[in-house]
Amino acid sequence: MSGALIPSGRTAQRLGIALTFAAILLSLSTRGRLMLHTMGPLHAWYHLALFAILGLLAMRSSTKLWVRFAWVAAAILLGLGIEYMEAVRYHIQIEIYDVRTDTSGVALGGFIGWLFSRRSA
Repeated sequence: MSGALIPSGRTAQRLGIALTFAAILLSLSTRGRLMLHTMGPLHAWYHLALFAILGLLAMRSSTKLWVRFAWVAAAILLGLGIEYMEAVRYHIQIEIYDVRTDTSGVALGGFIGWLFSRRSA
């Protein structure tokens, strides 16, 4: 499988930043949160997929290891931050399960991005 469809460098950084801002804005908007707030068996898969994409983009963002890990840490903090903002804004408890799923998604996406980086090196 080729890494041609997987962005790298600045493109990966820009896509990651755009996805991050979209996630924050949609989670803070009542209408956006209602549209995105899923229930049932697919809820965890949506979290996992979104944060796996962020993890993959983080690992493809640079050739420098410290930059990659900084983006991975930022993606993990994003998951925690969104859940915290939702808890404060909507007066609900922090959904720890979502935070764990988000972190797992970043790890999975980061691993996949690392594999693609190794193949292209």
